[in-house]
Amino acid sequence: MRRIIVLLVALGLFQISNAETVLSGTVKGLKSGEAEVSYRHPVTFKTYSWRAEIQKGKFTVEADITKATFAKLVIGDESTSIYLMPDQKLSVSVNTKEFDESLEYS
Repeated sequence: MRRIIVLLVALGLFQISNAETVLSGTVKGLKSGEAEVSYRHPVTFKTYSWRAEIQKGKFTVEADITKATFAKLVIGDESTSIYLMPDQKLSVSVNTKEFDESLEYS
């Protein structure tokens, strides 16, 4: 019984450690500032957020996403909804003067 519990805990830790989603981006019109990815758990209502500094118009946010979820991306004074999945590598390009119109994902 003890072996089973240890195995389950080890598998759980392995799964959590491998669930890193990386969101990188290029921001025109903003040389420095902050990018934030956040989401609110639908059952516990706890808010999770990850931040990264924007340097020379570029940023990379690493988020521990364990299940596919809708999240919020905030850059400067603007925000948009995004759909994130575990182990996803997503790239965003945006111009702060026309935020919604200029969003590009790859």
